[in-house]
Amino acid sequence: MSLMQPISLYDEISLDIREGRGISIECDNISIPVDRTNLAFKAAEAFFKTTGINNKAIIKIKKRIPVAAGLGGGSSNAATVLMALNELTSLNLSANDLAKIGLAIGSDVPFFLVGKPCLAKGRGEILEPVELPKFWYVLINPGFPVSTQWVYRNLNLTKNIENINI
Repeated sequence: MSLMQPISLYDEISLDIREGRGISIECDNISIPVDRTNLAFKAAEAFFKTTGINNKAIIKIKKRIPVAAGLGGGSSNAATVLMALNELTSLNLSANDLAKIGLAIGSDVPFFLVGKPCLAKGRGEILEPVELPKFWYVLINPGFPVSTQWVYRNLNLTKNIENINI
Protein backbone atom coordinates (compact mmCIF):
# COMPACT_ATOMS: atom_id res chain seq x y z
CA MET A 1 0.00 0.00 0.00
CA SER A 2 1.28 3.49 -0.84
CA LEU A 3 0.04 6.94 0.07
CA MET A 4 0.09 9.13 -3.02
CA GLN A 5 -0.24 12.91 -2.94
CA PRO A 6 -0.44 15.28 -5.92
CA ILE A 7 1.90 18.27 -5.75
CA SER A 8 2.04 21.54 -7.67
CA LEU A 9 5.12 20.62 -9.72
CA TYR A 10 4.22 19.63 -13.27
CA ASP A 11 5.42 19.42 -16.84
CA GLU A 12 3.65 21.59 -19.39
CA ILE A 13 1.95 19.59 -22.12
CA SER A 14 0.43 20.93 -25.30
CA LEU A 15 -1.46 18.59 -27.57
CA ASP A 16 -2.95 19.08 -30.99
CA ILE A 17 -4.87 16.58 -33.07
CA ARG A 18 -5.03 16.88 -36.83
CA GLU A 19 -6.12 14.98 -39.89
CA GLY A 20 -3.82 12.12 -40.72
CA ARG A 21 -2.24 9.41 -38.64
CA GLY A 22 0.66 9.07 -36.28
CA ILE A 23 2.04 10.50 -33.08
CA SER A 24 4.89 12.96 -32.75
CA ILE A 25 6.53 14.19 -29.57
CA GLU A 26 8.81 17.14 -28.97
CA CYS A 27 10.50 17.82 -25.64
CA ASP A 28 12.77 20.61 -24.44
CA ASN A 29 14.84 18.10 -22.44
CA ILE A 30 17.11 15.97 -24.63
CA SER A 31 17.25 13.17 -22.05
CA ILE A 32 13.54 12.45 -22.60
CA PRO A 33 12.82 9.93 -25.37
CA VAL A 34 10.50 11.15 -28.10
CA ASP A 35 9.71 7.73 -29.49
CA ARG A 36 7.40 4.82 -28.62
CA THR A 37 9.06 4.42 -25.20
CA ASN A 38 7.70 7.78 -24.01
CA LEU A 39 4.64 7.31 -21.78
CA ALA A 40 2.84 10.27 -23.40
CA PHE A 41 3.32 8.54 -26.77
CA LYS A 42 2.04 5.26 -25.29
CA ALA A 43 -1.01 7.08 -23.89
CA ALA A 44 -1.94 8.60 -27.26
CA GLU A 45 -1.35 5.27 -28.99
CA ALA A 46 -3.51 3.38 -26.45
CA PHE A 47 -6.27 6.00 -26.62
CA PHE A 48 -6.41 5.83 -30.43
CA LYS A 49 -6.34 2.02 -30.41
CA THR A 50 -9.05 1.73 -27.74
CA THR A 51 -11.38 4.29 -29.33
CA GLY A 52 -10.71 3.47 -32.98
CA ILE A 53 -9.90 7.10 -33.72
CA ASN A 54 -7.35 7.62 -36.48
CA ASN A 55 -5.88 11.08 -36.08
CA LYS A 56 -2.44 12.60 -35.83
CA ALA A 57 -1.39 13.67 -32.33
CA ILE A 58 1.29 16.30 -31.87
CA ILE A 59 2.53 16.39 -28.28
CA LYS A 60 4.92 19.01 -26.93
CA ILE A 61 6.45 18.65 -23.47
CA LYS A 62 8.12 21.40 -21.45
CA LYS A 63 9.91 19.38 -18.79
CA ARG A 64 9.66 20.81 -15.25
CA ILE A 65 9.59 17.63 -13.15
CA PRO A 66 13.13 16.32 -12.58
CA VAL A 67 13.86 13.17 -14.57
CA ALA A 68 14.01 9.89 -12.58
CA ALA A 69 13.09 11.67 -9.33
CA GLY A 70 10.27 9.31 -8.32
CA LEU A 71 7.66 12.03 -8.82
CA GLY A 72 5.69 10.33 -11.60
CA GLY A 73 6.62 12.73 -14.39
CA GLY A 74 6.08 10.27 -17.22
CA SER A 75 2.91 8.85 -15.69
CA SER A 76 1.43 12.29 -15.05
CA ASN A 77 2.18 13.22 -18.67
CA ALA A 78 0.44 10.05 -19.86
CA ALA A 79 -2.63 10.89 -17.74
CA THR A 80 -2.65 14.44 -19.10
CA VAL A 81 -2.55 13.15 -22.68
CA LEU A 82 -5.45 10.76 -21.99
CA MET A 83 -7.58 13.54 -20.48
CA ALA A 84 -6.71 15.97 -23.28
CA LEU A 85 -7.51 13.49 -26.04
CA ASN A 86 -10.78 12.61 -24.32
CA GLU A 87 -11.73 16.28 -24.31
CA LEU A 88 -10.41 17.16 -27.77
CA THR A 89 -12.26 14.24 -29.37
CA SER A 90 -15.45 14.92 -27.36
CA LEU A 91 -15.76 11.21 -26.61
CA ASN A 92 -16.38 11.80 -22.91
CA LEU A 93 -15.00 8.44 -21.83
CA SER A 94 -15.68 7.74 -18.17
CA ALA A 95 -13.00 8.08 -15.51
CA ASN A 96 -13.02 4.26 -15.22
CA ASP A 97 -12.46 3.85 -18.96
CA LEU A 98 -9.53 6.28 -18.88
CA ALA A 99 -8.12 4.50 -15.82
CA LYS A 100 -8.23 1.15 -17.64
CA ILE A 101 -6.31 2.63 -20.56
CA GLY A 102 -3.90 4.30 -18.16
CA LEU A 103 -3.22 1.18 -16.12
CA ALA A 104 -2.00 -0.61 -19.24
CA ILE A 105 0.59 2.18 -19.61
CA GLY A 106 1.79 2.37 -16.02
CA SER A 107 0.70 1.47 -12.50
CA ASP A 108 0.48 5.06 -11.27
CA VAL A 109 -1.22 6.61 -14.34
CA PRO A 110 -4.73 6.11 -12.83
CA PHE A 111 -3.66 8.09 -9.74
CA PHE A 112 -2.84 11.12 -11.89
CA LEU A 113 -6.32 10.89 -13.42
CA VAL A 114 -7.86 11.16 -9.92
CA GLY A 115 -5.77 14.15 -8.84
CA LYS A 116 -6.47 13.74 -5.11
CA PRO A 117 -4.54 12.11 -2.26
CA CYS A 118 -5.12 8.35 -2.39
CA LEU A 119 -4.13 5.12 -0.79
CA ALA A 120 -2.94 2.96 -3.67
CA LYS A 121 -3.19 -0.80 -3.37
CA GLY A 122 -2.33 -3.70 -5.64
CA ARG A 123 -0.12 -2.44 -8.45
CA GLY A 124 -1.63 1.01 -7.98
CA GLU A 125 -4.91 0.24 -9.71
CA ILE A 126 -6.96 0.17 -6.50
CA LEU A 127 -7.28 3.78 -5.37
CA GLU A 128 -9.00 4.97 -2.24
CA PRO A 129 -9.22 8.79 -1.93
CA VAL A 130 -8.22 10.05 1.51
CA GLU A 131 -8.35 13.40 3.27
CA LEU A 132 -4.99 14.71 4.44
CA PRO A 133 -4.21 17.78 6.53
CA LYS A 134 -2.52 20.62 4.67
CA PHE A 135 1.22 20.68 5.10
CA TRP A 136 4.34 21.73 3.23
CA TYR A 137 6.68 19.44 1.34
CA VAL A 138 10.39 19.89 0.85
CA LEU A 139 11.64 18.10 -2.24
CA ILE A 140 15.36 17.52 -2.44
CA ASN A 141 16.87 16.40 -5.71
CA PRO A 142 20.36 14.92 -5.33
CA GLY A 143 21.23 15.96 -8.89
CA PHE A 144 21.37 12.45 -10.32
CA PRO A 145 18.62 10.10 -11.51
CA VAL A 146 17.36 7.24 -9.37
CA SER A 147 15.20 4.56 -10.97
CA THR A 148 11.91 4.12 -9.11
CA GLN A 149 11.99 0.44 -10.08
CA TRP A 150 15.46 0.13 -8.51
CA VAL A 151 14.29 1.86 -5.30
CA TYR A 152 11.30 -0.46 -4.81
CA ARG A 153 13.35 -3.53 -5.70
CA ASN A 154 16.00 -2.61 -3.09
CA LEU A 155 13.73 -1.24 -0.37
CA ASN A 156 13.27 -3.56 2.59
CA LEU A 157 9.68 -2.93 3.68
CA THR A 158 9.60 -5.72 6.25
CA LYS A 159 10.45 -4.98 9.86
CA ASN A 160 12.05 -7.72 11.90
CA ILE A 161 9.04 -8.15 14.15
CA GLU A 162 7.17 -11.43 14.15
CA ASN A 163 3.89 -11.39 12.18
CA ILE A 164 4.37 -7.81 10.95
CA ASN A 165 4.93 -7.06 7.30
CA ILE A 166 4.94 -3.41 6.32
